[in-house]
Amino acid sequence: MGVIVIHKLAKTRETLWLRLLGKGRVQAQAIQELETLPEENRCRESVIKLVRELVALLTKRQNQEENLDPEDKELIVTLTQMYEEAMADVREEIRQQAKEEFLQQGIQQGLQQGLQQGIQQGLQQGLQQGKEEEKKQATLRWINNLLRVRFGEINKELTAIVEKLASLPPEEIAPLLLQCSRSELLARFQIEEEEG
Repeated sequence: MGVIVIHKLAKTRETLWLRLLGKGRVQAQAIQELETLPEENRCRESVIKLVRELVALLTKRQNQEENLDPEDKELIVTLTQMYEEAMADVREEIRQQAKEEFLQQGIQQGLQQGLQQGIQQGLQQGLQQGKEEEKKQATLRWINNLLRVRFGEINKELTAIVEKLASLPPEEIAPLLLQCSRSELLARFQIEEEEG
């Protein structure tokens, strides 16, 4: 079994915890070293946990003894403050991580909902366009059939006016096809073509 003389220890990170247990300048210097360690340093995290236990132990001792050494009182205050600052940093880091995770979840949900709505709207538009195209094709077939029944074979001239006829309101198409002669239909849509 050996004895450790704290004030004679080398000033390294490995001896930091033991030097925190020292007195006076040795302890004050160890506390300063602890405060200057980078936050991501694993040694700092370990020492902070041990400091929490030391503060709890010293506070308990302070409560039991009324005549606590002023250096120990100062140590309790300093270590408690340092521990609370470290914990505040940890809490802030946890808050930031939670905020980022929440933001990512919100973005993900927004994207999914937007994508679903986009797909739904696309399907509805596609169906609507399909219905309109189907209706247009049915109207074109009906016009072609009616022209074929009335005039026999459909030549290029009649084929050229089928689209124009299909663009008219349905209540106008039937009377035109049933009442106008071939030449009247061609003349009417040829005149409109020349005017347009």
